[in-house]
Amino acid sequence: MAPTYVQAMALYNRLEPRTMEQKYTAVEKLLGVDIRNKNLNDTLSIDDLPPIDDSIWSITHTQLLRRYITDNTPTITEVLNRPEIISNGHWVIVGTAQMAIDSICEYWDMGVMDGIVLAPKGADDDLDAGHSLDIFFDDVLPALVARGIFPSAYAGDTFFDRMCNDGGIK
Repeated sequence: MAPTYVQAMALYNRLEPRTMEQKYTAVEKLLGVDIRNKNLNDTLSIDDLPPIDDSIWSITHTQLLRRYITDNTPTITEVLNRPEIISNGHWVIVGTAQMAIDSICEYWDMGVMDGIVLAPKGADDDLDAGHSLDIFFDDVLPALVARGIFPSAYAGDTFFDRMCNDGGIK
């Protein structure tokens, strides 16, 4: 995460570079369409895609990407920078605190998320990083607590109490 989407994408691309060919291959595996000859500013609609077949790489990521395309008619650049394309099968949020909040809430509301794993990129002294952990703990986490997605307190004094002895999340 970074203060702006442009900073977040620049940071991500610097620290987790994926070649354009790798991105095009991921699109082909997930959507069954070769977009290499399209202009990066061209849009992609659901009408440009073949029906889903048994040879796709990941049905979950395919459905997420197809829904995004249906709802947004994105540019090729936007598709190539989607989490389904830039990661190795794991959901990745690259953006601002508000983008993270919106994305986490959307997945939570759909019932397809049961936790969060933080893997912030950038060192503490890396100004481009926007101090990803600070952004998460200062901005994202309080919003998730307010929405009831993340607990504000736990019952029990030990991890065992919290997980095994009717402690549970308050």
